[in-house]
Amino acid sequence: MAFNARSINNKTFEFQELLENNKNKIILINETWLRENNIIHSEFSLQGQFNPIFANRKQGLGGGCLILIPSEIPYKLKFTGTKFKCEIIHIKLLIQRGIEIFCIYRPPKCSYDETKKLLKYISSILNPNVLIYGDFDIPKINWDSMDSNNELGQLLIDFCSQNEIHQHIKENTRDASILDLVFTKPKNLIENYNISAPFSTSDHNMISFILNVKFHRELKSKKYIRSFSQKTQKILKNTYHP
Repeated sequence: MAFNARSINNKTFEFQELLENNKNKIILINETWLRENNIIHSEFSLQGQFNPIFANRKQGLGGGCLILIPSEIPYKLKFTGTKFKCEIIHIKLLIQRGIEIFCIYRPPKCSYDETKKLLKYISSILNPNVLIYGDFDIPKINWDSMDSNNELGQLLIDFCSQNEIHQHIKENTRDASILDLVFTKPKNLIENYNISAPFSTSDHNMISFILNVKFHRELKSKKYIRSFSQKTQKILKNTYHP
């Protein structure tokens, strides 16, 4: 599941309900509008059922990314922070196929040169199995014909062709624009994507999809030890060791 929240602040009830209804899903969120001084971690873990990873904007309003990983899925944090005026979280799932996931928020103020550097940076660290979700705020791209009438859109198209990456979202995610994008390599890493109503007061639609990977949950075995009184222990000892 992935979406632009347009702020999680003051939406505690809706957010908790979202977590309750999606306990076993990886959740990727843009525009959290969170700051280090207003995060209550317990509100994002759902009593330890999720591990939250934040990339909060350090200065100014808005921005920010969040990934929520179900606690039974092992992962490695590779980067969280800001590069090229974009908030980025990069993790690797320590499961079958070793999938790497990026959650990126590219704000409107991000220039052509900074966007080019961002895509070059991502290209330099891609592995064979990768999922990239982000609000790139780059409209006017025809993802069916893979063409664009602006230079920012052409950067994304070139990024896909040069790295053999597929962009899945073909329906509008905000008004008449496709701003929220899901890239994968290979193409079949996800399936059955769906566009649904926005979260709370956000003006971006939510995206859900199935990640084509299996992982095994480790069930902790319980060991039961019977407690005997000293008198019983003495009887057993004399019985089996006369």
